[in-house]
Amino acid sequence: MNNIDQLPPERSIPTGRHARMRAAVLSAVAEPDVRRRAGHRRLPRRIAAAGLATVACAAIGWVGVGRPGLGPDPQVYALGDEVLSDNARTAGRQCLRTARDDGPRGPMINWPGDSRPTLLNYTEQPGSGGTVIYRAQSQLLYCLVGPGVIDGPEPREFAPGAWGVVSLGVLDASPWLPGPISVEDARSTDTSGGYVHAAGRVGKQVDSVVLDQGAGHRSSARIVDGTFVVFSAGRVKPGAGMLISYDAGGTEIDRRPALSQPVGRCYVDPSGNLVNPLAHQVYQDAYAKNPAACEPAVPW
Repeated sequence: MNNIDQLPPERSIPTGRHARMRAAVLSAVAEPDVRRRAGHRRLPRRIAAAGLATVACAAIGWVGVGRPGLGPDPQVYALGDEVLSDNARTAGRQCLRTARDDGPRGPMINWPGDSRPTLLNYTEQPGSGGTVIYRAQSQLLYCLVGPGVIDGPEPREFAPGAWGVVSLGVLDASPWLPGPISVEDARSTDTSGGYVHAAGRVGKQVDSVVLDQGAGHRSSARIVDGTFVVFSAGRVKPGAGMLISYDAGGTEIDRRPALSQPVGRCYVDPSGNLVNPLAHQVYQDAYAKNPAACEPAVPW
């Protein structure tokens, strides 16, 4: 098993510096700075959006903010339970700035000055990118940062050069999940495989999530505060990517495609209402066919 979220030992941080470093980094990442940086530019759409969004958050905005300081091989530090590199701090500021940018359509998300967004999860995969998940009051912000994808025939490769904000999504933090796991942001470099990234939320009974890439290869998701993020360690075989959830005893409790929603399933809250955070048609179809066959939704 390839644990991409394995942290360096905390003892490598000099004694007395851990608390100060942690406070400084978390403060920097959560800084609600909305000023425009000089030199921002939009990447060509064939580069910025070539990673196919097969499962995506609501209100996705494609942007390019290439910056020489964001390279594909970061030095990662362990700060308590967080993985926060220089890339993480820069990515966090870029994501929040972009989400709060008052452009032609207005900001994607906003928050009061005395209530900064909370960083729920961050995972970085060298060469592939990094994802940050924030909570801003009743909303969740998913942001994928990394290299673009070279347009052309499959299999596609990542474009060399600077990293930037590849995609940004805002979603209401609904109190119910469509099953033990809710995949709320997922992308792949190819139509049904290639390099895969997935993120979302999990119920309390989920202790671990793995991305089964086919051919016996697996990557472990990082689960923090009811959220998960996972990157494939290599290419996923076309159509083979599966997210498998386990409880604390190692028993499998859910299995579903990494890049699509499970067909034929639906979930309802205690009032009998369909739980469908991203308004996926497959859940609506299953509910319309037979509401009584829907399974109970899972609280988050």
